Amino acid sequence: MVNTVLCTIIAEQFEAFADAIEGGQAPQAVAAAALEESWQIIFNGNGYSKEWPIEAEKRGLWRIDSGVDAAQRLADPTNLELFEKMKVMDKEETAARAEAMHVQYIGTVEIEARCMIDMINTKVLPAAKACDGVPADIITKLEGGGKALLAELHKIEHNDE
Repeated sequence: MVNTVLCTIIAEQFEAFADAIEGGQAPQAVAAAALEESWQIIFNGNGYSKEWPIEAEKRGLWRIDSGVDAAQRLADPTNLELFEKMKVMDKEETAARAEAMHVQYIGTVEIEARCMIDMINTKVLPAAKACDGVPADIITKLEGGGKALLAELHKIEHNDE
């Protein structure tokens, strides 16, 4: 979906370039104006460094660190308008894609939680029980925590039905 968003933004800008050039502006002037307008987002440093998020904030750029939040932003009015204008997706399709991304995320988290419970039950608990130095209350808490988490996952699964 990231590529869809980025390519749609690029296509919109290319459309603006084409309209300006076809309207009589010189291509170099159109390119120079675009560059002048874009200086605040151009960053030639290490985009993975700890400094970049701080610098981005200083420049007034927002960023989304959460996949869940990013999926939700698809349905922002500005994005809906862009997708419809560029004939990429209508509002209903955008909402459906955001929902599908949320469902996929939920499924991934559930798989990871079940995997963690399985590792605790098959590796951690047997090792803890075999070790003389692990207090019984720790083992009981681990067993109880795993059962409680499984029960909550079960409730969530059956709440959707």
